[in-house]
Amino acid sequence: MKQIKRQNSIWLVVPAVCLAVVDILFTLMGQSRFYWSGHFVMANEQAPHADYLLRQHPFLFLAVLPLYFGFIALVGLYLPARIARICILTFVIGHTWGASSWMQLYFNYWMFLLFFLLVSWGTLTSFEKAQQATKNNPPNQ
Repeated sequence: MKQIKRQNSIWLVVPAVCLAVVDILFTLMGQSRFYWSGHFVMANEQAPHADYLLRQHPFLFLAVLPLYFGFIALVGLYLPARIARICILTFVIGHTWGASSWMQLYFNYWMFLLFFLLVSWGTLTSFEKAQQATKNNPPNQ
């Protein structure tokens, strides 16, 4: 049986997981008091898969997260570098949009700009660290 070899550094997945966590925290904070009093069918979420889980129970939503983070890690670590970067960047953009859609409840325009700047800087830094780590320790062929 052929062993699947890791292609990329863990640094590649850091921005996607961090943005997912931020998005998830804002999603939970954005639920109404009515939702938290047990009326889970009143979940407020745009992503259909997350909406379904939140409507069942917030603990189900949270219970699925390790699988989701594991999926992000598999994509980032085991796909060829270019495809992995494209996929991870898609997760970053998606969760940046998701988090920013909640941010309007708490922050002003300037905080949005700061958030986008931090996301851009963090993503670029992580991608550079991943590329350097791969150069220093290339995957086995």
